[in-house]
Amino acid sequence: MSIFQYVASGVSEAGGKFMQQKNATDSSQSIVKGFVPKIQGAWIGGDAEEFAADIARRLVPKYVELALAFTGINVNLTKSNESVQGADQNASKMASQLGDTFSQIYP
Repeated sequence: MSIFQYVASGVSEAGGKFMQQKNATDSSQSIVKGFVPKIQGAWIGGDAEEFAADIARRLVPKYVELALAFTGINVNLTKSNESVQGADQNASKMASQLGDTFSQIYP
């Protein structure tokens, strides 16, 4: 087992945790969106519509950005992990070929 195989499992685990955070962010966004109509219904005085618009304009996009960041981190971790595993396989193959070459030179 090479060190890269060990690291690969840790990277995969980290990617899963980032996706859990993305799902938690999505869930939190849904909760906030659900509160807006309740707050508007109980609002005394003006500006209830402005409050809802402010949530939609300022807060919801931040939730979207955060969820996209978690997704992007996971995608990039996965790509990096695949690159490292591919490089590890290529290095192993090259080392094996070199060993075969040396065994032909020095039987």
